[in-house]
Amino acid sequence: MGLEFRTGNYHQNIRIGKRTIKEGEAAAIWNMVGKQREIIGPARVWMFWSTIRFLDQHVASPQQYIIIQFKDGHSEHLNGPTLIYRNPVLHMSVTVCDAIQLLSSTDVLVVYRAAPDMPRSAGTGAGGLTRTRVTGPASYVPAPGEVVHSFLWSGKGEGGNVVKGANKFQILRTGPQRWALNIRVITADKASATVQVLVHYQLREAGGLDRLLDAVDPMDDLHTALQTDLSRLAAAYDSADLLDSGFRTAVGDVEGYVELKRRGGDAGLEVQSVTYRGFEPSKELAAMYAVEREQQRTLRGERDSAAHRIEVANLELD
Repeated sequence: MGLEFRTGNYHQNIRIGKRTIKEGEAAAIWNMVGKQREIIGPARVWMFWSTIRFLDQHVASPQQYIIIQFKDGHSEHLNGPTLIYRNPVLHMSVTVCDAIQLLSSTDVLVVYRAAPDMPRSAGTGAGGLTRTRVTGPASYVPAPGEVVHSFLWSGKGEGGNVVKGANKFQILRTGPQRWALNIRVITADKASATVQVLVHYQLREAGGLDRLLDAVDPMDDLHTALQTDLSRLAAAYDSADLLDSGFRTAVGDVEGYVELKRRGGDAGLEVQSVTYRGFEPSKELAAMYAVEREQQRTLRGERDSAAHRIEVANLELD
């Protein structure tokens, strides 16, 4: 019998004999005509011209559930805490999954459920689906046949660049959100710089979710709109103006982001504010700023030297 628990790797053909199935173990036994029975321990079983195979155990904690796919095509979901032994006669697969944790009232899932009373789609053989909104706080376990919507949005990639499809998730945060973005702009005197901003937005309460689901990639829409608005704004300033407070104020004025607010509204999002975080000049512009700073230091040095000479001359006259 041994001290270790046997799993699906253990199987033997037995002419005449017995096996002890310990508590915590289970086995499938086929007799000489191929009929199977499942034994859950503790038990001692006598066999004659039989095949025995121990079964793999699958355990779900209170924060998990088990998906059982049967060989007849149907499936069952068992909420944890629970355990099941995978029987190769009955089960195609047994999978332990984590329940989806919605931690606050601003966490939302979008779930599609089969609607059997709806007519089947022509040419597809599939029944209709209804869309349901699940709001937290909750520990959610999908029922068989339910599909949880997965969002696939643009997000930050390597180097801080926006990459399409980089942000995949299921839990939608409907509370206030913010997105840090770096936007390359060209000034009126054709200098290049990267403006760093923080966009604050939130899902609209009325009809926002429906519009958001209709949008293919709302974050890509926001990114494109922000590029349009900031490019238009930067084109009204010379490179030297980027250091002035007037430019910072203009970047932080949300009313100036016409395209951003429009595209956000189309996607069910309300753009609340834009925060200016700074800018990074291109190599050419940084070199120009360095030359200007050096010239300013030289001028200050010359002014200080001239003032010192005048002061010395006045002392000599005294």
